[in-house]
Amino acid sequence: MLPIRALALASIVLGCTLATHSPSSPSSAAPSAAPPPASIPTPSATGPAPSPLPTATTPPDVVLVVLDDMSWEDLFHVATPNMIGLALQGQVCTSFYTHPVCSPTRIGLNFGIYSVREGVVGALSHHDDEPAMPAERLALAQVLHAEGYATALFGKWHASTAGDGVTDENARRFGFEHWYAGVAGNIGKEGVASQINWHPIEDGYNAPVTHYSGDLITQEFETWWSQPSTRPRFASINYTTPHEPWTAPPPAFLPPGYTVGPNKRARFEASIAALDGFLGRVCAAIDLSTTYLLVLPDNGTPHNVVPPGSWYNGYKLTPWQGGVHVPLLVAGPGVAPGFNPHLMHAIDVPETILELCGLTAPFGFEDGESFAPSLFGAMPQRSPVVMQYKRFDPVTATLLVDDWAVVNANGMKLVSDAGVERMYRLSSDPFETTPLWMPQLHQSLKAVKQAIDP
Repeated sequence: MLPIRALALASIVLGCTLATHSPSSPSSAAPSAAPPPASIPTPSATGPAPSPLPTATTPPDVVLVVLDDMSWEDLFHVATPNMIGLALQGQVCTSFYTHPVCSPTRIGLNFGIYSVREGVVGALSHHDDEPAMPAERLALAQVLHAEGYATALFGKWHASTAGDGVTDENARRFGFEHWYAGVAGNIGKEGVASQINWHPIEDGYNAPVTHYSGDLITQEFETWWSQPSTRPRFASINYTTPHEPWTAPPPAFLPPGYTVGPNKRARFEASIAALDGFLGRVCAAIDLSTTYLLVLPDNGTPHNVVPPGSWYNGYKLTPWQGGVHVPLLVAGPGVAPGFNPHLMHAIDVPETILELCGLTAPFGFEDGESFAPSLFGAMPQRSPVVMQYKRFDPVTATLLVDDWAVVNANGMKLVSDAGVERMYRLSSDPFETTPLWMPQLHQSLKAVKQAIDP
C-alpha cells in the first residue's frame, strides 16, 4: 500500500503533470526523511470542454469532512492508513486552496463566497454581537434541504456570531436540521481548554461532557447515518482537531503501541493519527457507490506546531503555501482514482456538491465555480483564486495585518506579505524562494484581488 508520505510527495511533485484520472503508482516504501520536493510542473494551458457527469436514478448522498488545521507537510510525519485507502479509491486534488484561517474558509464552504464580501477577514468570535452572515445569504445546506435532503452538521461551525442569532442555533439557521456534538467556534486555547472536557451543542442545548471530541463527533455521525432514511442525506462532519487545545488523544483512539511525545507538536501529530481512525469509521459507515465523500482541512498548520525542518515561508495566518495549500480527497460514484490538478478553492465546494447532486442554486454562491466535471474528465481552467487574512487592533480597530495571495491555473502566485508583493512560479518554485519580475501578470493578478476587496 502506498505510504501517505510517498502519496503526499507524489501528489505535490507529480500531480500537476498527470492526466486528471491517471491512477497513482504504488510505492513499496516511503522515503526515510521528508525532503521538500524539487518542482511541480505546470498544468496544461488548454481549456477542454467539461466532461459530462454520471447520471443517477436516485440523488446521491454527500458527506463533507473538514479537518481543523493541517497541511500537506504534516502527512509526511504521521501514518494515516485510512487517508491512504481513501486516496487510492478516489482523487487527490493537488491544487486546492483555502484561506489561511478558519472562519473565512468555513464561510466559503457553506456559502460559496469570499467572506470579505460580508466583512469577515479573520477568525470570528462566536460571542460577538456584530452579525457576520445576513439571513438573506443562502447556504448550501438550505438549498439541499429545500430539495428534499436530510441535513445534519457534526462538530464545528465557526461561520457566524451571536449577532446572527442564538449561538447554539446558528448552524440550524442555515439549513441543517440537526447539529450534534456542536461547537460554535473553537473549544478553547492550549493550556486552558481540553478536547476531552467540553460543552457540545446538541440541537440548541449544551451540557458538559468528558468525552474526546473526535470520538463524540464520529459517534453522533454514525448514529444519525445508520438510521433509515427515505431522503438523500447531506452530512457535514467538522472535527475540532488537530486545532488547539492539543490534548493527547486517549490510547483507545490511537494505533496500537502509539506513544505520544511530551511537546505540542507531538500532541498535534497524535491528533492527526486519531483523526485517521475516525475517518476510517466514517468510510466504514458509508457506501461510496452511492455517496460522494470530500475530505479537506480548513487551512494549513498552526505556526507554533510547524513540522521539524519546515519547508515553507509561513503557515496558518499567512498567505504562503504552508497556510493556504492543503489536501483535498474526493471519492464517490464515477470518480476514477488518480491525481486531479484542476485549480480549486474552498468557495467552490458548495457549487460542486450541488452539481454532483444534479441541482442548481436559485441565487448566491457568486464566487464559487464547480469543479465537479474535473472529477470525471477534463474541463476548462478555473479563474484565479484569492486567499487573504486581515487582523485589526481589538481596541483601536487599526488594521494591523492585511496579507493576501492570488493563484492562477498555471501555478503563478502573487503574494502580499506585510505590504511587500512578490510573484512566484509554483511549478518550479513550490516553496516560494525566488521572486520573479513579471509586471504585467503582477498587475493582472492584483486586479483579481482588488475586484473583491479594493
